[in-house]
Amino acid sequence: MCNPLDVIAIQFSIAQNYTKISAGTDYTVALGTDGILWSWGFNANGQLGLNSTTQVTTTPQALEGDGWADIEAGAFHCLALKTDGTLWAWGLNAQGQLGLGNFNQQNAPVQVGSDTDWIQIEAGQGHSAAIKNDGTLWVWGFNFNGQLGLNSTENVNEPTLLNDDTDWIDVTTGGGHTLALKENGELWSWGANFTGQLGDNSTVSSMVPVMVEGDANWQDVEAGFEFSLALKEDGTIWSWGFNANGQLGIGNNTQQITPTQIGSENNYRFIAAGSAYGFAITSENELFGWGSNIVGELGIGNTEQQVSIIQVGTDSDWNTVAAAEGAFANNLVFGQHTIGLKGDQKTVCLTGANFVGQIGNGGTMNISTFDCSIGDGLVSVEEIVTNKFDVTISPNPASELITINHGFNKAILSISDMVGQIWLKQLLENRSQTLDISELPKGMYWLSLQQGRNVSTSRFIKID
Repeated sequence: MCNPLDVIAIQFSIAQNYTKISAGTDYTVALGTDGILWSWGFNANGQLGLNSTTQVTTTPQALEGDGWADIEAGAFHCLALKTDGTLWAWGLNAQGQLGLGNFNQQNAPVQVGSDTDWIQIEAGQGHSAAIKNDGTLWVWGFNFNGQLGLNSTENVNEPTLLNDDTDWIDVTTGGGHTLALKENGELWSWGANFTGQLGDNSTVSSMVPVMVEGDANWQDVEAGFEFSLALKEDGTIWSWGFNANGQLGIGNNTQQITPTQIGSENNYRFIAAGSAYGFAITSENELFGWGSNIVGELGIGNTEQQVSIIQVGTDSDWNTVAAAEGAFANNLVFGQHTIGLKGDQKTVCLTGANFVGQIGNGGTMNISTFDCSIGDGLVSVEEIVTNKFDVTISPNPASELITINHGFNKAILSISDMVGQIWLKQLLENRSQTLDISELPKGMYWLSLQQGRNVSTSRFIKID
């Protein structure tokens, strides 16, 4: 007779939840809570990480291995983190954007160095950036406009320390500029500034960090191709830079060289910047978009440019969205599709350009409203444990301490927020353990426990 707490391993296909989605130029990637990565779309530079250069237009494909914790799609290359804190890269490497010390394309994930203390990654058109758990910021790749911030314009093919500061908490990379946020709410930028995308009240490019105009109360930042978006602590959203496509969302097509507020509302919690368009999600989980819409990338049912912020549909269950990373070639900007995550984080939705299968619906026709059937193809064969891996969190909501009770002997704990940022990773060796969450900002979090291929995920709320 079998003990009900014994491990019972069975093989079956299940739809899964997703912790992160990201859109490159004409391709898409998604990270499941089981630590498996999926990719589809354009693949001439190996950016899908499938050890080939074959385009994927039908069922999304899983990358080899598991244990992935974060993913960022650049224009033609990808960066990823594993739960052990290691950094990995693949795809185009002509400017050294993979950070491997060479310029060789990689069609499958390759580890970047040997460090195990990476916590945040960002991939742009041809350059990359990452933050370590000591608060230092590292940069590498294309540097023609000084977008690495190293006071030079020479390309760098391996991670290089930006400066001696140890208080960086967020970084974002655009076509030729970079922005980064500090613990004290200051926002800094460097690189190309021909259209005012640095936000320092000038159009003079800078090879070193300069402070963005405005008070030091910034909470999040996103770099578009030649424009920038930022979210303030008061829930307002701001934009600056190039605006020919209405990507600033301010009601006109006038370029801005300092941050300008989008609309008048103050209930936004999330922002995303694409090649020439942007999105924001409210605290009520409603989705708003603006900017270029030439192939339906805003998902509003038409292809009309929107110079002012507009609600996308009427749904109020949006978790996060990712707009395609822009790339410049042949005097054109590419990257015009959007991927979103809804509801219980099992629903993956896409809209916009699809001429190389980046939507992942099996066709190559562009669409102008979000197709939310894509996630049905993202299934995996799992080894599960019956009656053993339920996880309870108490109290919930909590302000300082939570107690986790679970059925794993040992498991890797990961706590991430609703936009995929990982706040804590550690090994749990006891079936009941208390954690201090007092340093987490208030909000909703995913708590994931992983033992091999077995994963259990629960949500909890952090209050003041």
